[in-house]
Amino acid sequence: MASTDHQGNKDPTNTSQTDGTPSPGTSCPVHNHAAEEAKRNGLRKALVRHRDYVKISVPEGKGNRLPSEWWKTFIALFYAVLNLVLTTVMITVVHERVPPKESSPPLPDKFFDYIDRVKWAFTVTEVNGMVLVSIWCIQLLFHRYK
Repeated sequence: MASTDHQGNKDPTNTSQTDGTPSPGTSCPVHNHAAEEAKRNGLRKALVRHRDYVKISVPEGKGNRLPSEWWKTFIALFYAVLNLVLTTVMITVVHERVPPKESSPPLPDKFFDYIDRVKWAFTVTEVNGMVLVSIWCIQLLFHRYK
């Protein structure tokens, strides 16, 4: 619902135009509708037609913007550390229980039986990883100062 300063001189008894578009006699104090209508088309025009503005004044610098719920952070940190420790223990236990290769060889891998080894593939994956990390660092640098 629009505030009274944005409604203009609308007659509440006039219900002939209920689609949310402004009547030809009124103008929006924020936008020039004639210029906006010229550059809009299709779906964008239909979506913007029904928007309604309500200005909510928010005082600047009043207190902390985020709630102080540090206990949730500590619970998440505890959960992450617990999972790290449990994963490390389980990997160690499984690694110690693997039988020697001489008595029990590993199962054959049918994929690698039919596909030849590509010697340059490991180098390509390393270069790909370095490129991705470089792109991530550049993105982090530019988003930090946004």
